[in-house]
Amino acid sequence: MHKNLRVLLACGIALSAEAAAAAPAFAQQEGKLPVPRFVSLRSDKVHVRAGPSQNHEIRWTFAKAGLPVEIIAEFENWRRIRDSDGADGWVHQVLLSGRRTALVRAPKDTNTVPVYERASGQGRLIAELQPGVIANLRSCAKGWCRISGERFDGFILQTLLWGAYPDEVIEENYDCGLRRRRTTTATRAISKPSGGEGMRSTMTSAPGMSSNSFLPST
Repeated sequence: MHKNLRVLLACGIALSAEAAAAAPAFAQQEGKLPVPRFVSLRSDKVHVRAGPSQNHEIRWTFAKAGLPVEIIAEFENWRRIRDSDGADGWVHQVLLSGRRTALVRAPKDTNTVPVYERASGQGRLIAELQPGVIANLRSCAKGWCRISGERFDGFILQTLLWGAYPDEVIEENYDCGLRRRRTTTATRAISKPSGGEGMRSTMTSAPGMSSNSFLPST
């Protein structure tokens, strides 16, 4: 799902950690990045486990690089993550990226979400996005976020994104290699790729199933 919106992402801090199931164990922050925080998936194949080691069974597998997830705990090199549906589990930190992405969501009975040329809903309408589209999160301030994708670059209400906290301010300090695309005067309707279940697939596997094919250092 969303292969065409694959994120070159913007200006986030580098990857972060995962957490274990015993609450007291993760209190060691070592002055690192805050928990909770949003990150994104680095790989198209990310196994989510029941606990913070390869000896724990695989609950499901994400199949979409760039998908935003929230780190809710950390344990050594493992991070406990939660997705937009509220499902949580453990992944190795090398499978996470600090680049910021966001998932478009919409109020009930709304089919598309507008993206404007400027914040505060000013300027022309750049695109209308369907819920479920993944976008690069470029910056956020005063309730508006700049997002970009393959065929759009503009501003959206922060409350219509999953991947940024309600009052979070994200500064775009540099271009991060993302060049602003010119868009035609016509408004574009951007759909999420078909196959809603494509981002997450269930796996039935024996506990301790190896992940060496996608964990280069473990």
